[in-house]
Amino acid sequence: GEIRITAYLTDDKTLPVASNYLIDLNDNPFLVFQNLTFIGGPASLFGNNAATAACQNTQIINCTFISMLHGRAINLISNIAAPTNWLIDRCYFLMCKVDDYCIFFDVRQDYIGGGPFDVGIVVRNCVIFANTNTGFSCITWSPSVIGAASGTSVQIYNNTIFGSNTGVSTGNSGQSILPVL
Repeated sequence: GEIRITAYLTDDKTLPVASNYLIDLNDNPFLVFQNLTFIGGPASLFGNNAATAACQNTQIINCTFISMLHGRAINLISNIAAPTNWLIDRCYFLMCKVDDYCIFFDVRQDYIGGGPFDVGIVVRNCVIFANTNTGFSCITWSPSVIGAASGTSVQIYNNTIFGSNTGVSTGNSGQSILPVL
């Protein structure tokens, strides 16, 4: 049967209290999440928010993300000097009245080694319905560090995106990535 992870702790009608994440990866690498339903409250549903984190090799497969309030479905913020290797495959996103991005990647690579590097993020075979407000997109790649040391190679392909705003965007001007749609 369905495995549901929800912010609604009292019942299905009582507004949940604000929390950080339903699932906070807390810098743990090599995790696989499969066949889960995430039902969010007023915060992001799933992610790693530690700016100095090494949250690598995460797979999110055949999951459903539902958020009727604020917050991101998936939020990756990381400061590692290596590929993140995240795979999001065959997932469904229903984001209604969202004042934020649906899927947000900010890999803040202060990479000492020089040139561009492959961050290893793949989003494929997903269906995204996001009623995002003006200024927000369904999928955003927005590294804080741009230029020669910025990460490249976020692959976004074979997805169906319905949104009231932008489908896919890069958050910084001068960005060196062109997503594959």
